[in-house]
Amino acid sequence: MEKLLRAEEVAEILGVSKSWVRDAVSRQEIPHIKLRNGSGGRNTSVRFRRSEIEAFVREKEVPARRLYIDRVDLDQGHRAVS
Repeated sequence: MEKLLRAEEVAEILGVSKSWVRDAVSRQEIPHIKLRNGSGGRNTSVRFRRSEIEAFVREKEVPARRLYIDRVDLDQGHRAVS
């Protein structure tokens, strides 16, 4: 089993603040694991799988916009780009 990460470690990996990670957890925007502390207690610890954080980043990635040369006007020396 892979080592579970703490919020501080995830924040460092993502380059964001720990509060951003906590907010993302509360909004259920980032994959996480809740662990209960003690028997019947309401306190929970949150941990993260590195593999899930890496997948989260890949899902959020926006590819670069590609520019295509549609035609080249050789007589004028101009290119039309879209």
